[in-house]
Parts: sequence; C-alpha cells; structure tokens
Amino acid sequence: MKNISSNVRFAVCFFIIHLVLSIMTMSLSIVFAEDTAESKKELLPIQVNADNVEYIKEKEIVRGTGDVVINFKGVTLRAEQITVNLVTKDAYADGNVRFYQGDTLYTADHAYYNFDSEVGRFEYTNGRFKPFYLFGSIVKKKDFTKEETKYTEYHVEDGYITTSDYILPDYKLTASSARIIPNDKVLLKNIVLRLGKVPVFWFPFWYFPLNTAEAPFTSVPGKSGRWGYYLLNSAQIYRSEKLKVRALLDWRSDRGAGGGAEGEYKFDPKAFGEFKTYFIKDRNFEEYDVKADGTARLRKDLKKDRFRVSWEHEHRVSPEIRMLSELNVQSDKQIIDDFFKEEYGRQSQRPNFFDITKANEAYQFEFFAMPRFNSFFDVLERLPEASFTKKRNEVYDTGIFYESDVRAGNYRFKFDADENDFDALRFSTLHKASMPFFLWDFMNFTPYLEGRTISYSEMRAGSEKTRGVFAMGFDSSFRVSKIYNAESEAWNIHGLRHIFEPAMDFRLVRTNYGPERVYQFDQIDAPIHDTFVSFRFRNVLQTKRQKERYYYVKKNEKSAEMVKHRGFDEVSVDLIDFSISFDVFPSKARRDTFSIGHISSDFENISAMDFFFRRNIALGSPFVRSTKDEYLSELLVEMKFAPFEWFETRVQYRYDPHDRQLEELKWVFSFFNTDKISWDIATTFNLGGSTQLGHTFNYRFNADWRVSISHVLDFNRENSAGGARKLQRYVLVKDLHEWEMALTYMDRGYERGREVVDRSFFVIFYLKDYPTVRFKVGN
Repeated sequence: MKNISSNVRFAVCFFIIHLVLSIMTMSLSIVFAEDTAESKKELLPIQVNADNVEYIKEKEIVRGTGDVVINFKGVTLRAEQITVNLVTKDAYADGNVRFYQGDTLYTADHAYYNFDSEVGRFEYTNGRFKPFYLFGSIVKKKDFTKEETKYTEYHVEDGYITTSDYILPDYKLTASSARIIPNDKVLLKNIVLRLGKVPVFWFPFWYFPLNTAEAPFTSVPGKSGRWGYYLLNSAQIYRSEKLKVRALLDWRSDRGAGGGAEGEYKFDPKAFGEFKTYFIKDRNFEEYDVKADGTARLRKDLKKDRFRVSWEHEHRVSPEIRMLSELNVQSDKQIIDDFFKEEYGRQSQRPNFFDITKANEAYQFEFFAMPRFNSFFDVLERLPEASFTKKRNEVYDTGIFYESDVRAGNYRFKFDADENDFDALRFSTLHKASMPFFLWDFMNFTPYLEGRTISYSEMRAGSEKTRGVFAMGFDSSFRVSKIYNAESEAWNIHGLRHIFEPAMDFRLVRTNYGPERVYQFDQIDAPIHDTFVSFRFRNVLQTKRQKERYYYVKKNEKSAEMVKHRGFDEVSVDLIDFSISFDVFPSKARRDTFSIGHISSDFENISAMDFFFRRNIALGSPFVRSTKDEYLSELLVEMKFAPFEWFETRVQYRYDPHDRQLEELKWVFSFFNTDKISWDIATTFNLGGSTQLGHTFNYRFNADWRVSISHVLDFNRENSAGGARKLQRYVLVKDLHEWEMALTYMDRGYERGREVVDRSFFVIFYLKDYPTVRFKVGN
C-alpha cells in the first residue's frame, strides 16, 4: 500500500510540475512571439511610389504627389496626393482617392487611413462590394475579431446601396446608416426605396446576406380566383451558420389571414434538417374527396382552422450509421394543394417515418417505422419493420455469390374508410446464390437459385399461414459493336458506330399457393406460380462531333492575368438509341398487371396501378379482369432519335399485341434548345385515363426581350368532344439591366367536383442578384 501511495503522490507531483512547465513555456512563447511580431511590425516599412516624393526627416513624414500608390499589408491606397507618417502609419489622401482590399473597392474625395490599426475614414465615397454598389457621405472602416476570425466592417452615413452600375441608378435603397461586413452581410436603418428619384417604400430596417442569393424579405401582392386579393410576406428573422428562420405572414381577402415559420438548421456537420409550420383560419374552405368506390364529395363555403407542421431530420451518427426521420401533420388533405402549389406538385402526400440504418460493404441493418398521423390518407403502416440484408459477396474463392434478406414487421393498410383496413404480422426470409461467369468468352451469364419463406399472423383465406416461394433462373447479356467509315457534312456525321446489346433472362417461380389468399402489402406478397423468359434488345448508333468549349490560360509566364480561349473537343453522340422489351410465357396463365414486375418501366402510373390492384384484393376482388392470358406480354418500347444538334425526339410506350391497342405513351419533341430559341412538344396517353398534348415555346428577340408560351390540352375531359383547354400561359420578359420584368397571363382549369377555371394576369419584377426578391402586381 505504501508503494501504491508513493506512486500516486509521485504521479500527481509529476503532473503538476509538467503542467506548470507547460504553462510557463506557453507564456514565454507567447511573449516572445508578441515581441517578435511587435518588432517585425515596427521594422516593416511603408513604401511610397509617386511621380514626386518628398521626405521630411524631422517629422518622419513622406509626402507624395502625382500618381501616388502605397501597397501595405494587403491594402492599396492610391490618390493624387498622399501624406504618410512613417512612425504612426497615419495616411491622408486627397484627390481621386481609390482604396483596394480584396474584392472591395472605394473611391473618395478625401480619406484618412492608418496602416497599423487598419482604421479609416472616407468622405463622399463610392464603393463596390459584390453584388452591391455603395455611396456614402462618410464611410468609416475598422477591423474586429469574432470567434478567432478577423472581420472588416464599414460604417456608412447618409448613403445608399444598389445593384445598378449606372452613374444614375434606376433604383437605390437610401439609408441614414449602414453597416457592411464584406462577404457576410449588410445592415441598413431608416431605408427608403427610390425608383429614380421617386420614393416608393419606407422600411425601418433591412438585412441583406452577401454569402447567399436568398432574400431577407419578400412581399408578393396580387389577386387570384381562389384567394381573392392577397399579400404574401416572408422575412428572415434569424440567421447564423447553424440556424436560419423565416417568418410568414399572409393575407387573402377570400380566405383570411395566415402565418407560420420555416427554417433550416445544421447544429453539427452530421446533424441537420428543416421545419415548416403554417396556420390559417380559412373562411372559404372547399372539402373535396374521392372515395374508394369512385364517388366524389364536395362541400363548399366551410369555415375551418387549417394548419400544417413538417419536420425533416438527418443525423449521420457514424460513417456506417445514418438516422432519418420525417414528421408531417396537417388539418386536411388539401391544405398543401391550396396554399403551397409548388410543394404539392413535387409530392402530394408526405409520409411520416423514422429510419435508422447501419450499412457497410458486407451487410445492412435497418429499423423502420411508418405510422399514419393523417387519417384522410391511405397509408401502409409499418409499426415497425426490421430488416437485415447480407449484401452480395463471394463465398471464399468459389466463384459463388451469396446474398440474403430477413425482415419482420407489423403491417397495416389503413384507408380513409376504416372498414376497409387490414393488418397482419409478417416474417420473411430470402436466400439467393448466384455464380456469374463468361460464357463462350463474350457473354455475361449469371445463373441463380433463390428461396423465400413468408409467415403471416392473419390470412385472407385458408388456414396455412406460411408461404414458400422458390425461384431459379439466369440473367445473360452481351455487347457487340462495329465501326463504319461514314462521313457527311450535311448530317454532321464523322464515322458511325453500331452497338447491339441483347439480354435474355429466364425465371421460374413456384409457390405453394397464390397471392389471392394473402393480404397484399408490398411486392413480397405478390409472387405467383409463373415461368417466363424476358428479352431486351438495344441498338445504339453513335457518331463523333466537335463540341465547343471555352477555357482560360495565363497570358504569359510572368503574368497572373487569365485569357479566354475557344476550343473544341471530340465527343461521342448517340444518334439513335432504340430498345424493346417483352416477356414470353411457355404456357398460358392468368396474370395481372400488379404482379408483372420484370419489365422495367418508369411510367408514372405504374406505382398507382400496383396500389390499385392491391387495394382491390383487400376489398374482396382478388382479380381484376385481364386479357394477359397469352404467351406474349406487353411490349415496352423506348427510343431516342437525335439526328441534328437542333432536334431530338424521345418516345416510350407500352403496347398490347393481343388486344392490338396502345396502353400508355409518352412522346417528346425538342427543337433548337439554344439560348435564342427552344420548343418542346409533348404528349401523354393512358388507356382509360387522360390524354394530354402540350408544348412550351421560348424565344429571345434580343438582349432585352424574350417570350415564353405554353399550352396543355386534355382530350378526355367531360363535355369536351373536341378537346378541353387545361392550361395556357404567356410570359413576356423584359431585361431592366439589374431587374427583370415578367408580364404573365395564365388560364388554368382543374377539377374539384366541378369544372373550375382560374384566370390570372400579373407582373413580376425580379432582382437578378437576389432572384427571390420579387414584386408581383396584378391578378
């Protein structure tokens, strides 16, 4: 014990001595560094370059006249006359004064500047700090340090700022005082917005960030058929590197007043997110809903307290662990559509979920929960779902690759009508082995075996609650190409390369019973007793063309000036890219659209059709009438044709060869696609749904004027035998140097239990350097 106590005492004494010595060493180092820096500061001379230089030895003053230039500590001071004290570093400049520091430039009649303290005063000053120009009767400069970072600050008295580079700016923000921190922010007090010399608005305070194009304040007045007269306002009430918050305050004559807050946060590089809130006491609410049986309900002129709360968060706990969560609560189904149209266009139904995933090269573990907080939406709840995925990896050096997936969860399909809900516990395992190799030294060939077992707590029919699915097959593909020496200046063809990529996949699926006996939650429940061969044939025709590019090089070895040069790169261009995909079935069998998942397609309504069929199974209709009881599936055709640089067309369609009918089509024509002119024409067709034809035409008359025209026609609307106008929009844009003015007329029709047409005409002014600063006037 004595030895232990003595060792402890020795360690404590050693630590104290070490700490004292460290502090003394640091102190001596700091003092020495300060003395060294101070001595260097004193020894660092100021050099004055001028046409005439006079040195007054008694006063340690240098006076320069003519073109006087002083470069010192990253600052350049230039004037017709400068007097500088070599001891105090005080400089007085007169006549055509120019002050440079980084990207900041000031011109003044008179200036005082201390090269030691870096404090200055400029009189009758014009300045430039991107993107603004500045004028001030008096401008004072000083430096300060915040969180070990050095900042330069300018105080302006009785001046203005503008983004206009005209001598007489078209607009300006005059202020009694301004505080400018380059590359950070501008703070103005007692501001008047002037168009020319005419005062338009007064603001007590305004803030502009200089490190982002996001506006600190926006105000949008106007008139709408759905809102009446309105005024939409947003203001940035807090901004830092970790948190940005904006307040919303809106007024609509037909709907009432509303407001909220939205913001972004990044308290840590690994933890960040955003939030949105909004509330409105709506006095003209229209409730519109479509039920499962297809009937629609519309109730008008309702008074309702409406709100939305949204929160998204991501936390990267470690390189292997990521946590995601999203919360979306709203008062009704239509609030996003009514007041946040752009957001609704991106995603009409926002989910609620929590997800934590741990993943590396070998495996992935995921815990996922998705509840329903909004009772008016159809949602597949997962409360919760846990999964473990063993990623595809080679088993030792055998050439065999193994992968597996195990997942368990509590699933509940909840519809807006509660009587249609269904739920079950489900546990599934998937094991798959594959062995890729080259066949005949040119073909990629991958045979595989896979087996899945699925156990349910509840069934639609039958007593056996465990389902087995066995599958085997192979994937194969190869690629060949041939080059042709073809030349055509008219078609801009310089050599041709034909690429042929065929692929054939075989798959045999066996299961102990069909999907009609189990609840359909997702694709795990969809497999049927099936055998098929999938074919895909792709043909690509390429050529080489010269592509113009610009690059910068140094003017010469001694100069840092960069000179712009024009050059050309030879690139490969696809003239034609054509592919066709289909499945062949050895025997006829009843197959439904929702269970055909081997044809890849990005058609928008595929997921909706999949949901539709699963919903019908849930409602007691296990199969919808289908004509797919044939040997050949639908054909999926995709093609891109771009023979010229000014023309391109893309087409994608699904065709049923048995019924000889087109089931879905997308066709887009693109012309010109330059800064001068562009024209896109598109059509979409869905069997049993809408058929639309639309186009957008853009043309720039000159540097100041351009126009955009858009139309969308719907040919399957009720009471429209010859076609119904769904949208037309005309936009005329005038470049006002630092502003852009857009005159817009829009006529839009939509369905809310009745035909509704919303016509609007408005003028929007955009500030180029701050695109979110806009003034909108009109309907």
